[in-house]
Amino acid sequence: MKNWMWAVVILGASVLGFLVLIVMSSGSSPARFDETSARRAGGGPALVFDAAEWLRGATTSTVTLAEYSDFQCPACGAWEPQLQEIVRDYGERIRFIYRHFPLPQHAQAELAAYASEAAGLQGKFWEMHDVIFERQRDWADNRNARDIFMDAARTLGLDMAKFANDLDSDTVRSEVDKDKKSGLAAQVNATPTFFVNSVKVEPRSSAELRAFLDDALAP
Repeated sequence: MKNWMWAVVILGASVLGFLVLIVMSSGSSPARFDETSARRAGGGPALVFDAAEWLRGATTSTVTLAEYSDFQCPACGAWEPQLQEIVRDYGERIRFIYRHFPLPQHAQAELAAYASEAAGLQGKFWEMHDVIFERQRDWADNRNARDIFMDAARTLGLDMAKFANDLDSDTVRSEVDKDKKSGLAAQVNATPTFFVNSVKVEPRSSAELRAFLDDALAP
């Protein structure tokens, strides 16, 4: 009887160990992009992209990387150099789309988004985008953030009267609001949030984001 009980205990321990091994193995496996399983996992409704997007890369690419971002978000700032490398490395194979998602806890995030949109009305969205991220530490907790954005606009050679007017315009505010509403509809609740071909992905590193893109590009 005792021998039988020990056999059951040993068998149970073996099964438990095997299950733990499976869980550990699955947790350490590289992330893969699969559109069907990503949607089943609750990636939200598919995003719709249009010609008015702020875009880098190829306009005709079949693979789209979209980011919902907050200029004041430290994680977004940390991701920015890596995203620029990805856009540069993948070149014409992908298109990168930036969308605003200013979070309520970041007091200057909306103003930063307005500044980029105001610069965009003069053809300098990406230039302002880059400066805002580069100087994030200067303005993020600064009551004079507006002055810093005005200085950036001056450095970029913008028409200052137009920039100042656009910064407070309904046109600029509506563009930021449109992005945020689309993010909420797609179940975005943090930044940065990434989508590959309109499917939400959660890369833990630049290497994993590249893996998602490579899978999407695979024939």
